[in-house]
Amino acid sequence: DETLTPHLAELSAGSFLSVSSPVQTLDASAFPGILVIAGGSAVTVALQLCEAVLRRHPKRGRAHLVLCNRTADDVLLRDRLDALLGRCPGFHLVHCLSEAPPPRGASSSGRPAWRR
Repeated sequence: DETLTPHLAELSAGSFLSVSSPVQTLDASAFPGILVIAGGSAVTVALQLCEAVLRRHPKRGRAHLVLCNRTADDVLLRDRLDALLGRCPGFHLVHCLSEAPPPRGASSSGRPAWRR
């Protein structure tokens, strides 16, 4: 619904914004497998969840991340995602792009997979 961004856009310089501290609701690493769907900057939290599962369950852990962005250039932390793909066979990544085709040479079935 993107209600925060329009609210932030209406603030003027010097405005105060009340922010609460994060509240953990679940220890994702307690599970041997996880599916995370994230978009844009939410990749930061998604990556932390995937890494926690794979670190706690190095042999049998499975982490599937579906990452949604407008274009391939919008993908944040690509180097960390590629590194995790390289060292963890249980990590699976699918990029979903809404406004551009996958990068040249990208595969729809490889690691990572790209979709439009």
